[in-house]
Amino acid sequence: KIRFIATNVSKDQVHELAVLKTKDDGTFDNIGEIEDIDPEPGGSVVLDLKPGTYQLACLIAIGEAGSTVDHYQQGMHSVFTVR
Repeated sequence: KIRFIATNVSKDQVHELAVLKTKDDGTFDNIGEIEDIDPEPGGSVVLDLKPGTYQLACLIAIGEAGSTVDHYQQGMHSVFTVR
């Protein structure tokens, strides 16, 4: 089991932290997430991850939580591997 802890250091944007499992066809399954993290506070989630490739990502889309940009398309994601 892995605990993910997220703190939103933004002064004015809502974010989220999604844990995405990369499937063989290149698509993703959302394994778990911390949603709607307001500026300053944070949250955590504990997930039991199997070996494989994953991404941590903010999935806030245009219009969601007042956002004018798609956070994933803005580069708010990172790949990691569980062995």
